Amino acid sequence: MPCTAPILELDDLVIVDPPIDMPTPIEYFMKYFNNTFFENVAFNTNVYAVQNNSSNFKPTSATEIKSLIAIQMIMGCLKYPKKEMYWTRRYRVNIIADTMTKNRFFSLRQHIHLVNNLDIPKNNKDKFVKVRPIYDTLNIRCQQLPVERNLSVDEQIVPFKGKLTVKQYMKGKPNPWGIKIFLLCGESGIVYNMILYQGMTTNINEELQKNFGLGGAIVVSLTQNISENRHFLYFDNFFSSYNLFYALLQKKIYAAGTVRLNRFFQPPMMTDKEISNLGRGTSFEITSKLGISLLKWYDNKPINMGSNFITSGTPEYVKRWDKKNKEFVHIERPEVIKLYNKSMGGVDKHDQLVSYYRMHMKSKKWTLRMIFHAFDMAVANCWLEYINDANVLKIPKNRQLALLDFKSSLAEEYILVGRPTPPRKRGRPSSASPSVSNVDIYDISPKCAKSLEFRPLLAVSQDQTSHYPKYDEKKEATRCKENKCTELVVSVSVMSLKDFQITSLLTEWDKSEDEFEYSEDENDFDGNETQNAYIENVSNVEFIDINKLPVEIANTNSELVSIPFSYDIVEPCSSTAIVDDNINNIAINQNIFSSTNTCIPRVKVQKPANLKWKKGNLITNNISLVHNPVTLPTNILNFDSPLAFFSYFFTDELFEKIKNESELYSTQKNPNKPYSVSVIELKRYVGICLYASVLHVPNVRDYWSDQLGFPQIYEVMSQKRFEQIRQFLHFNNNETMLPKDHENNDRLHKIRPLVDYLNAKFSSIPFRRDLAIDEQLCATKAKNYLKQYLPMKPHKWGYKLYVLSDSKGFSYKFKIYTGQENQERFRLQNEQDLGSSANVVIRLTREVPTNENYRVYFDNYYTTVPLMTALYQKGILSIGTVRRNRIPNCKLPDEKNFKKQIRGTSYEYITSHKGAPLSNVVWKDNKLVTLMSTYCGVEPKSSIERYEKKTKKKNND
Repeated sequence: MPCTAPILELDDLVIVDPPIDMPTPIEYFMKYFNNTFFENVAFNTNVYAVQNNSSNFKPTSATEIKSLIAIQMIMGCLKYPKKEMYWTRRYRVNIIADTMTKNRFFSLRQHIHLVNNLDIPKNNKDKFVKVRPIYDTLNIRCQQLPVERNLSVDEQIVPFKGKLTVKQYMKGKPNPWGIKIFLLCGESGIVYNMILYQGMTTNINEELQKNFGLGGAIVVSLTQNISENRHFLYFDNFFSSYNLFYALLQKKIYAAGTVRLNRFFQPPMMTDKEISNLGRGTSFEITSKLGISLLKWYDNKPINMGSNFITSGTPEYVKRWDKKNKEFVHIERPEVIKLYNKSMGGVDKHDQLVSYYRMHMKSKKWTLRMIFHAFDMAVANCWLEYINDANVLKIPKNRQLALLDFKSSLAEEYILVGRPTPPRKRGRPSSASPSVSNVDIYDISPKCAKSLEFRPLLAVSQDQTSHYPKYDEKKEATRCKENKCTELVVSVSVMSLKDFQITSLLTEWDKSEDEFEYSEDENDFDGNETQNAYIENVSNVEFIDINKLPVEIANTNSELVSIPFSYDIVEPCSSTAIVDDNINNIAINQNIFSSTNTCIPRVKVQKPANLKWKKGNLITNNISLVHNPVTLPTNILNFDSPLAFFSYFFTDELFEKIKNESELYSTQKNPNKPYSVSVIELKRYVGICLYASVLHVPNVRDYWSDQLGFPQIYEVMSQKRFEQIRQFLHFNNNETMLPKDHENNDRLHKIRPLVDYLNAKFSSIPFRRDLAIDEQLCATKAKNYLKQYLPMKPHKWGYKLYVLSDSKGFSYKFKIYTGQENQERFRLQNEQDLGSSANVVIRLTREVPTNENYRVYFDNYYTTVPLMTALYQKGILSIGTVRRNRIPNCKLPDEKNFKKQIRGTSYEYITSHKGAPLSNVVWKDNKLVTLMSTYCGVEPKSSIERYEKKTKKKNND
């Protein structure tokens, strides 16, 4: 029977008298962590230093601990890539550098402790005992806050990827790996209660877990202090159960949430298939005798909801997009769905506020991450309290502090309040010695000219402008050589960059992102490879072309089967770039800035259907895989500065093209107000963008602000000019763009010249032997039909790029996804239609030299038999993971039965297609891995170390 919504008469909420005067940020924060708390932290930190025999550690105080926390808050707002930069003369932040030295900062952070390690009992079961004091203190204050009407329970993840037994993985969270905390939050995002999850030893009553399960017990524990008949509660299907809804109804807490039907004693609900056949907007509901209701509603997919007070209620109509008819339609939505969507996001909102200016750090110590996360949570709660009080006192929104201003003001108050002002020196005041009480506390100007001398970069000092002459060995200062200049200038001595070669760039970055240790310095990893590492050691080895050798395939009878190589050499079409002998410049011609190609249409290649697989091993003689490496050109090896490397790719010719197109666009937009820009201004604009990518501030305009601004930016270009250049920045003529319905319309017309030019410059660098093709996302959430969603990428929304890179990370070519990849006009002569994903691989490997044993690796999105055959016929070897439905006549063991094999088991099947040897391998690791290759198989095997969860030991497979 349908649920009849009861008439609820809720009691009034507890009202707290608002403050007469608006409290300061530090007054809000002191309600969470008072002076006694910081004195205990200072005491336990000193005790730990003594226990650790840290003889160089100077005892700390509560004031210094406050300064440490305040510095971390400021760092969370500024987000420099390296902590040491806050003390360097170029990026110095006075309020940090004047408050604490760099060595003292790292020493305090290393020794900070909340408890005495000797006081921890031997039979301790609390895995968070080292951070328990700070979370207990935080939770006490949270439970004292007046509670809102609408509440929600959900999980929060404290980001941490180090080794920790209680570390959890939650797919779908912004930070999937970390420490889980269950929160009770209001609709505004204020936290009212929390429980730290630590597995079986989580602080929850065992009887509650037996009656409600883990999720239900969490909800009951978090709502113990919630008053009756005053609140609505929402949670997801991890927590919901029939017993939980009934128990909350007995306490007059009105709850609703998504549910799992297997927790409701086989309710007579419609199946997903039945309700989907009835169409979008259909709902079905049932109610038990005890007043617990279930509802199934079909939107894009079926949604199951449970409630103890309402289901359909008063439905409303909402607008949805119909993919089939390509139009918006209105469907009916039950009231419980509306209430759930409105009030369920409290925990997510709090998590969002914390993530904006998180006290970020790279450390292996989970205690540091948990300690500073507790302060972040307190700051978010304080700001939400401040907003509530400001609204009660009717303070205009434009006079209310934003979260950034609130947190930075709190940090400043913690550092400056109660701090004695330095004694005033007699005599004439010096501008080189600013006071700590100066308003411009974020000024990065040098503290004193002698110790913080600002010296220009090598390229700047040698440009012969603005009194930066070339370096000479004269001992005395000389006059400037510019006409009509009488200024006295001195020779500038800077660090030599002769050892900074492109080979070091290509050889040092040998580790993947996952292999970096948690360190503050990006140079901590081993990067001692030399310039000669770029050239592989193949001396005294005679190069033998692979197309002159057979491939030996060993079958199960240990017999060698010879498959001759048969190459169909594909003659490449005319290049779109003119490359000279020294690879200095790439001339821009009409082909570079045009998307029209004369291509011959080809019939799509049919899938091979008669492949005969047999057990065996694909064995290729190592001498037949010898690769002749190509050295870098001499002119590139002689580059001695980052600017020289960058200018090789972004040449004056390209900037001149951008200048002309930008001015043309401004004329097209408004002929009465033409816009003019110079190449030098464009270079400065790009330089500011590069600078901003290193030093992050909350808003772009903050680079020109009084507090967060940087002279390297605001002294070079005004904010208005920067935004004007950004407004008119263009790379192509809009008038030459074809209509959208035209068959030759190029969706990348506006940036096509830039894409083609950079591709030509990137591919002019000699290729390495091992190449890889994969997707990359240019992160954005803007509305655009080219935007894609890749759930496993760090940034899930953005423009998708297909990139050809080597094992060191250098990209030789890229293609931007437009949905037009499979059109005939993008295929050159003699290129067959292998399918959209395989066609991308063919286009990316056009410039890879043929018949020189280059190897290409890709994943199962690209791998097909026709693709690997086509690459092999060009003399390019390949390996890729493969989907089984792309293997014709697949004879690999059934996945269900193969999973029962021991870890490390592998099978191999071999065949030949159009002269190309194919090896198909399946291997069991944590899960099954299926690969296809044209030059190697299972043999020779090697052992690797793996962790076994059952035995909790590392084994060699």
